[in-house]
Amino acid sequence: NTGDDLVFRGFTSSVNDQNSILVDGLPGLATRFGSPVTIGISQIDVVRGPASVLNGEEQPGGFVNLITKKPEADPLYEFSASGTTYDGSGIGLTDKLGSDFAADLTGPLGHSNRLLYRLVMDDANGDTFRNNSYSHNIYFAPSLTWNVSDNTSLTAQYVFQRLKYSYDTELVAPNNNIALVAPITTRYQQPSDEEHEYGSVLTLLFNHKFANGMSWNLNTRDVWHTDDAHGYDVASILKDLQYVGLRARGQLNKRRYDYLDTNLHIPFSTFGVQHNLVVGWTDGRDVADLNRTQFYNAPSTGPNALTMSIYDPVYGLAPELSSLPLYAPGNASVLTHRFTTTYSYGTYFADMMTLSSQWKATLGLRYSHDRQAIEELRVAGVPSSNKANSKVLPMAGLIYQPNEHWSNYISYSTSYVPPSANAIDINGVNNFVPTSADQVEAGSKFNFMNNHVSATLAVFRINEKNTLSSFKCVDYGTCYTQVGKARSQGAELEVNARPLPNWQLTAGYAFTAAQTPGA
Repeated sequence: NTGDDLVFRGFTSSVNDQNSILVDGLPGLATRFGSPVTIGISQIDVVRGPASVLNGEEQPGGFVNLITKKPEADPLYEFSASGTTYDGSGIGLTDKLGSDFAADLTGPLGHSNRLLYRLVMDDANGDTFRNNSYSHNIYFAPSLTWNVSDNTSLTAQYVFQRLKYSYDTELVAPNNNIALVAPITTRYQQPSDEEHEYGSVLTLLFNHKFANGMSWNLNTRDVWHTDDAHGYDVASILKDLQYVGLRARGQLNKRRYDYLDTNLHIPFSTFGVQHNLVVGWTDGRDVADLNRTQFYNAPSTGPNALTMSIYDPVYGLAPELSSLPLYAPGNASVLTHRFTTTYSYGTYFADMMTLSSQWKATLGLRYSHDRQAIEELRVAGVPSSNKANSKVLPMAGLIYQPNEHWSNYISYSTSYVPPSANAIDINGVNNFVPTSADQVEAGSKFNFMNNHVSATLAVFRINEKNTLSSFKCVDYGTCYTQVGKARSQGAELEVNARPLPNWQLTAGYAFTAAQTPGA
């Protein structure tokens, strides 16, 4: 449903869980739908195991961290242009054309490296292979780094993204039969059904290195996001399996994310044990103004019926959305206007201890607290609610390195994800409790051929409590239920080879067995 939907080690993040994808270690994507834009990304880290729960309220399996491109001292001027087209399923090579123009510029401002700049731009515009559909995306990201001294730097980044694309609820599978799905080009929305997204992001990254080896980081991320959708949903599949019923849908969502993380890295020794200690504090505010402006389930029979053929859709016959009722008579409660605010903070530490040349140990702890305020601004009689949750999350690990090329480890970690303020049950109420989990992992890491080949083998088991599951519901579109316990266990193997400079080969295999109650 959104770009936040990911599956890690058998567990799926929700559509509103912005902690599943972080940017420079902090939550909040500029846009929510589709895959995040990667033109401004220099590196993608997939974080699993104990390290994944130290940074915040993460899913037990892990998260993705997108590392953005920063200003560099060496000048770089890169321009690219590409085109797209499709062929097949009745589409000719000249029928659905698209273009993408991008630029990436960086270097010093002036004759010294005290002030560095970077500017990344992208404009992608084209038709997609779906009937009467298009996508137009703009990305603009200037950034500036001030090297105050050899030990102190401050980077300021701004990102603006605008996405305009066709509203599309994808294909349907009549009778849950994949053989009855229409051709992949089929779209059940009108040509004028659209969705827009606008996102602005301001990021500040501060780093200072002390003379005694300590370092201090202070990072902030502020996101302003708006998405606006107007179009026809597919609300049902009729009994004849030849037509779908339609819903007139309007939605205006405004979100604001403000997050801060500051930490100290402190290396020191005690009684012959070398410590690498990280102590930090996180603080965040998540505001969502979700205004459903239309939610009209049209009748599927009678003179005012609104349906569309599954296999031979005809466009232009459906009335304008503005000419239809905002909601079905007697069902005004579906026109919700939900305003939610979530405040969260956490403090954490993690210590990597070198006990000897062959043994290392890790120990960490995080305390998380969040407070949610939920208010319904349109529907009368829905009470406001306030909820507070807190959790202490321990983690520990032990590493044995018989030699410099081989290490074995075992770890234990816990995680905690408060229920999204936007998650509601079939009665429109958010009465869910936080989801918690514990994870045990063991594995080995190898390096061969002067570090040209490396391999990692891991086995894990995750037990989760109070798992949230989503499903389609008539009144609210998407509802949630808490299903109790879940377990995921499996193994992962990953091999990386660098036979020559600038040439990397990666191979991997993962086996996951995930079970929910009754499975």
